[in-house]
Amino acid sequence: MKGFNNLLNLCKNSSGGSSGYGCFGRGALGFAGGSEVKRSGRQADIGVQSPRKNKYLPLLREGKSNLLKRTYRLNVLTSYRQKKCAFTLAEVLITLGIIGVVAAMTMPSLVQKHRERVVVTKLKKNYSTIQQAYLMAIQELGTPDLWNLEMSGTDDTKNILYYLKPYLNIAKYCGSEAKGCWSSYTNSLKGGSFTGHETLGRYSKAVLSDGSSILTSVQSASCGTYSGDVKELCAFYRVDINGTKPPNALGKDVFTFYMTKRGVIPAGTALEKNSGYNFETSCRDASSHEGRGCTAWVIYNENMDYLHCSDLSWDGKKTCSGK
Repeated sequence: MKGFNNLLNLCKNSSGGSSGYGCFGRGALGFAGGSEVKRSGRQADIGVQSPRKNKYLPLLREGKSNLLKRTYRLNVLTSYRQKKCAFTLAEVLITLGIIGVVAAMTMPSLVQKHRERVVVTKLKKNYSTIQQAYLMAIQELGTPDLWNLEMSGTDDTKNILYYLKPYLNIAKYCGSEAKGCWSSYTNSLKGGSFTGHETLGRYSKAVLSDGSSILTSVQSASCGTYSGDVKELCAFYRVDINGTKPPNALGKDVFTFYMTKRGVIPAGTALEKNSGYNFETSCRDASSHEGRGCTAWVIYNENMDYLHCSDLSWDGKKTCSGK
């Protein structure tokens, strides 16, 4: 018994603790008060620690194997899907071709609409500028029938533009004789051109600071003429919103206004229904009309759809789409 106790003490010291498991293993021996050793179950060999077999190890090995197999299959499937989702060069070229065809069909229309909106904006700005200058001149000088105007001749002081100069921001003033302020020709809406605006002395011309060209022509020194129901007509003025650049055409970049004793009125309003220059007879059909009656339509309806359809009217459709 003494020798067994010595062996037990040696095992304790070698295990670094007091449990006494260092030589025998936990399942081999038990202790009661540290003095008596009892055997549990069958006979165990003293000094030999028998490792217990892990019953979960096969399951862990099988799970690891299954996990590796599933991971491999997932990688293969992912790679396959990635390959299937990619576009071939032929598919990309076909798509680009379709986009190009659609763009070629729609871009001209979009560009045309943009240009027309630019014309509308510039025309409305010019109308506001001339109207303000004209009303300021009337306020300070009286109505134009008091300005000693003349319908013909080369005396620039007899033309209405001469009296508007102080109220306008003018880049170049040509008056009745000098050239370089207006195109040598003006086209009609339907095609064809007429000349004389640049050379005839009864037209007074100038270029404004925004690049637009204007000319005026006296129609009645006493402001006694009319166009339909546009009464007390003194003169008319025209504006080419982009100066001498083409197309230089009525209804496209050249527009006409009337100067009455009371203010400026765009040509082609419903007031001219009984005249030869109303919208229905002078603008609505771009293939056969001159274009003088387009001004009011562009300003008040803010479009140039008369270039694209011929069934517009003040009492009916205001756009080609009918909206």
